[in-house]
Amino acid sequence: MRKSKFKKKYDLLITFGGYDANNLIEKLCDILPKFLPKLKVKIILGPITKKPVCLKLMENKFKSKLKVINYTNNLRKEILQSKFGLCSGGLTTYEFASSKVPFAIICQYSHQQLTAREWEKQGHAFNFGHNDKNLTIKIKNLLSNLIKNEIKLSIKDNVIDGFGVKRVADIILESYNKNQR
Repeated sequence: MRKSKFKKKYDLLITFGGYDANNLIEKLCDILPKFLPKLKVKIILGPITKKPVCLKLMENKFKSKLKVINYTNNLRKEILQSKFGLCSGGLTTYEFASSKVPFAIICQYSHQQLTAREWEKQGHAFNFGHNDKNLTIKIKNLLSNLIKNEIKLSIKDNVIDGFGVKRVADIILESYNKNQR
């Protein structure tokens, strides 16, 4: 395995995909200020998500501790520069897992629960479930543990083998062949 050439610049990378459907960034505006003196955080909003006023204020107050961007052309690089991630349960989870960077998942849609459970079972992530009344407590506990360097995940090698496209193609061909009979 090749060693990553990227230095860990951030303690936490937060991204909720192309669109923050549940306004999770605004919820984080209430939580993050207490932890930013001890953490360096990068937030990728996504191309559709507008930067809320609370985030602009926090960004000005914590200039050296918080970096906010709208979009990146190289998500893998951003992940590799981070010690931990917080994301929704979509495609970004695969990027974190393949980069062997531990992460926590907040599901924005019901279908994301399936992969969130699997990533947690595999030891790559914490599954925080949906945006509910317990989410704030879960995030605060995560940030406290991140500061104390007490994140316990057992990331396994070779969870992603690179043959997913072949397996999907095989399933499509098999289905096609059955329908041709």
